[in-house]
Amino acid sequence: MRLRAGTWPWLLAHEMRIAWRSFGQRVGTWTLVLGGLLWLLFHIQAGYLMRWLSLATLESSGLALAGFLFWIVFTLMLSGAVVLSVNALFDRGDLDLLISSPLPTRTIFVVRGLGVALNSVALFALVFLPLVHMGIIEGQWGLLAAYPVLLGIALGIAGIAFAVTLFLVRWLGARRARVTAQVLSAVIGASVFLISQIPNLVSKDVRTSSTSALRAAVRSPWLDASSPLWWPVRALFGDPLPALATIVAGSVLFTVVIGATSRAFVSGTQESVTRPVRRRRQDKALRFRSGFARNIMRKEVRLILRDPNLIAKTLLQVLYLLPMFFVFARHAELALIVAPGVIFLLSPVAGNLAWITICGEEAPELVGSAPVDREKVRWLKAAAALQLASYLALPCILFYLVRMPWGALVLTPYLALALTASVVIQVWGGKPAPKRDLRMRQKQSVSLNLISMISTFALAGACYLTLVSSWWALAVLPLGLLAPGVAWTMRQADAV
Repeated sequence: MRLRAGTWPWLLAHEMRIAWRSFGQRVGTWTLVLGGLLWLLFHIQAGYLMRWLSLATLESSGLALAGFLFWIVFTLMLSGAVVLSVNALFDRGDLDLLISSPLPTRTIFVVRGLGVALNSVALFALVFLPLVHMGIIEGQWGLLAAYPVLLGIALGIAGIAFAVTLFLVRWLGARRARVTAQVLSAVIGASVFLISQIPNLVSKDVRTSSTSALRAAVRSPWLDASSPLWWPVRALFGDPLPALATIVAGSVLFTVVIGATSRAFVSGTQESVTRPVRRRRQDKALRFRSGFARNIMRKEVRLILRDPNLIAKTLLQVLYLLPMFFVFARHAELALIVAPGVIFLLSPVAGNLAWITICGEEAPELVGSAPVDREKVRWLKAAAALQLASYLALPCILFYLVRMPWGALVLTPYLALALTASVVIQVWGGKPAPKRDLRMRQKQSVSLNLISMISTFALAGACYLTLVSSWWALAVLPLGLLAPGVAWTMRQADAV
């Protein structure tokens, strides 16, 4: 059935088509088959779980836990929805064209909001719907309400995201709002992981006292089974009153926010997009310094440091090292695991930085027309990326020097080899990209990315085997050099 052009279903179908294209490469038949088999596996696992899981069992044992998990997921979905709304309203650059078309302005913003709503809950729906389907098979007919409840939650998230986006744009401007939304989304994702590691970082006495306090809090009227905080969970499992309240609240919130903000987006927000940027006054004369290598490296470092979005996407992975080091500080025997973990986490960071400096050059024509050796420029860009990655690795090595000097002597060469390999792969195998979109790195060469991951695992495994004094490290180590060798071979083949 073909949708009539100009109607809101036709426009919504186009929004979903654009969201599907964001995956990058064309999804083939085998990918769809594998995805279907994986979702079928989810249903099989959900079938075993739903034999005993129901609203009654949640009320008696785990409603508070399920509620806390829901609000954590809700926060993640909301942070992602803010990024999606900024992208839908500003980054795509087609809003002015749509507003000038014969389509009603309200319809345009309603469809954009529906697109944000569906995209923000898509992953959660893929995980939760197998539970719904298998629960219905087990006779829990109330789970049929999960579909409209999910839609109500999605509409509520989109409404809040649009309101937050308007606030950020009015406060910071469209460009800064986009960067702020992306940074906040990355920070929230890392914060959820760090919070989940708190039980591993505190002592046993603190865990015991915290558990007792939580149990006492759950028994209070604010957090018992009838608390409105858990209504979304009860709604998803078919409780009639919470389900109706969730659907109505989400729909009303979406309608009110879209109606109140559509005119503001057209007038005030567009003004903030086109507002001229004020240039800072130069109180001092610019000073140019000589030194080809130094200028290239300083230029790359400055470009990265000036972009908070790149910092959030690349350097925020370092936050995941903090729980490991806190645990290592309390249990020295875990050093055997922390050292490979450092290699595993910092190697992709070095690869991302190298991709940004080498492949994400914003003025490739200008650099290519300069009277310098282009190959030398690529290696200097790689050196700048390796310099930044080394700064991140230095605290890890110093920490090992204090806690376990012998471990530092083992970690340092393996970490240096892993960082260098990740950077060299981009020199030999990276391809230019039109702009600094880290997703392009994963779309360029699936085979090279897979081999690079194997190389990182091999170097981390060789480090672990060396720490435990195993001669198998000599057998695993050559696998760590596999990815740079493949990248060099691919480059030679392209040159021929």
